Amino acid sequence: MQYTLLQGMKERLHCLSAFWLQSSKYGEKINDVKNYGAEVDVFEVFDVNKKQIEHAIHWDGYGKDHKTQKFTTKINTNANGRSGFHTYGVEWTPKNYFFYYDGKMVNETSQAVSNVEQYMIISMEIDKAQMDYIKSNNKFYDEIVVDYVRVYKLK
Repeated sequence: MQYTLLQGMKERLHCLSAFWLQSSKYGEKINDVKNYGAEVDVFEVFDVNKKQIEHAIHWDGYGKDHKTQKFTTKINTNANGRSGFHTYGVEWTPKNYFFYYDGKMVNETSQAVSNVEQYMIISMEIDKAQMDYIKSNNKFYDEIVVDYVRVYKLK
């Protein structure tokens, strides 16, 4: 399968926005990612002012057995931390994950490849610094804008 998302980012503070895949059985059994799935972070943006996104694979739950592999990709932003619209994608094959930014493959891995159905999540989280800002200024201006999500089946 190939998953692609077009997303635009506005001004940012300390908000985490992400596009990720998850298995409904994730973490139920350790050392069996093929049958229980992985968390596949197509992208995570912790702070666009850092001018990078993160791709990651998480497997074996979130407890003591948790494992992860992470990659970072530089992104283009202007002085206000605005990056405009970009595409983010993952090509998920039986043996590999290939991560894309603006149509260019930027990372790949054969680690922890899931063979089970996974669902898509587009999320935005607020951390403590963001919450402190909101409380002291009574203002929240972070947002993400998603134009489309496409899923393609590999032949």
